[in-house]
Amino acid sequence: MIKAVRVASDKGEDYDADDEASDSESEDEETEGEVEEDDDSSQSDRNDYDSAITLHRFPCIAHTLQLVLKDVDRHPAYARVLSQAKAVVKKIRVSSVATEKMIKRCGKTVVAECTTRWNSNMFMVERLLAVKDHLVEVFREMQWDCFLASEWAKLDEICQILKPFTEHTNVMQTDKFALSNVIPVLLDLSAHLSSLAIPLARSLLVSLHTRFDTLLNPANPDFDPLPSAACLLDPAVASMLLTTDTSGLLSAAKTYICQTREVSIQCQH
Repeated sequence: MIKAVRVASDKGEDYDADDEASDSESEDEETEGEVEEDDDSSQSDRNDYDSAITLHRFPCIAHTLQLVLKDVDRHPAYARVLSQAKAVVKKIRVSSVATEKMIKRCGKTVVAECTTRWNSNMFMVERLLAVKDHLVEVFREMQWDCFLASEWAKLDEICQILKPFTEHTNVMQTDKFALSNVIPVLLDLSAHLSSLAIPLARSLLVSLHTRFDTLLNPANPDFDPLPSAACLLDPAVASMLLTTDTSGLLSAAKTYICQTREVSIQCQH
């Protein structure tokens, strides 16, 4: 998708004019006699229209958020407990006896993490915490080692940190999610992480700002003002840009809207 937009916008460095010419000749041969040639005026209008159109690629916000969460697996203080959680889940799931004991006690079993499924770490940890007491009993009966109190505490911290990410991702996957909600979501997650005195939260906050710097930092050379402009034009969320901390985004949004309006007027004339 990235290459397609680049090639369509400016032909890109990998663009091969000979290939396009060859394809064009081939298409002309197939449609010869079926379509009349455009007159000079219609061809000129089309060229003017094409020159006025620019493609704007916008990355998937939900996908990028999941890339931020991959830092959880790499954090030295939490990587080991997550690895142990996966081992505990696997131990239960491969044992029909343990699985039966879990279902008999609480009507549920553990949930396995899946690397290709968004928020799967959150679902795994959340289920472990939900069946904690029953899980400890089953492990005791099976004479297996379970989590220490400090490890349960770390799992609880992970769940506390990741829950808002899961909620926002679920909303982003719906058809009702609008571009105007991008900035509010990022600001909300940033405030959430800033409010937690947890090492993992600080690490994720840095990752969040790094990955979304082009949307949150007007000083970035590659800053994209489109989400801020959409936020400003949406009465439901425009107030998010009226704080002291978002004054830069507000200014960038106003500038972008004014410039876009001027270009639109020029194209009409």
